[in-house]
Formats: sequence, structure tokens, C-alpha cells
Amino acid sequence: MAKNETVISDILPKAPILHGIASLFDFHGSLDRDLIERIRAKYRNPAPIPSTEDAIRATWQSVGDSMRWAIREYERELDEKERE
Repeated sequence: MAKNETVISDILPKAPILHGIASLFDFHGSLDRDLIERIRAKYRNPAPIPSTEDAIRATWQSVGDSMRWAIREYERELDEKERE
């Protein structure tokens, strides 16, 4: 394993093309083991999915916000017409 780390740290960063060529022949995946472990850790603990209750509440909150905005706009237009 020490030999592998030497290859990665000494040779490959200096020549990115060599890293690409080496990865083609790395059938075991030992060159990118750290990257693979980071990806696995990311998907091992996914973000929590909101409950149905939270989703419905958020949807109706959005509907209410849209209705309040529409009513304010309508009242603003009425006020402008009355001033004319």
C-alpha cells in the first residue's frame, strides 16, 4: 500500500494525464479509494425526507401567500382607480 501512496503523491499530481491513464488500469479501485469512501459516506446518511404533513402545510402556506399577494395587488389597483 505504501508503494501505491507514493505513486499517487509523487508522480500523479505532477502529470494529470498519468492519473487518467493509471485510473484506466486500476481495476481494483485502489487509486481513488478515498474518493469512493467520501461518496459512500455522503449517500449513507441522506437528508431526511419531510413528512406528508410538512409537505401539505408548505403547499397550503404557499397558496395562502399567493392569495394574500393577489388581494393586496387588487386592492392597490382599486385605490389607484379611485384616485383618478
